[in-house]
Amino acid sequence: FDEDQRYGPEVLLERMQQGYAANCGQMSTVLASFWRSLGGHSRAVRWGTPQGELGHYALELWDADRQRWFYYDMNLN
Repeated sequence: FDEDQRYGPEVLLERMQQGYAANCGQMSTVLASFWRSLGGHSRAVRWGTPQGELGHYALELWDADRQRWFYYDMNLN
């Protein structure tokens, strides 16, 4: 679908619930919002090409109990 992160996680989640296929950036935005709503911290990971183009989005989620960041990739986890 055409909506991107600028539309906000609510719109993205609504589209996903309607059955639209989401990309890695859209899914990462929704997961980051869920994590923050539970009191967690997240940071975006953006993978690029050698030519400087953005190619993939993922997240790191902070685990306060373990005091470390965990990498979470929507296409791998």
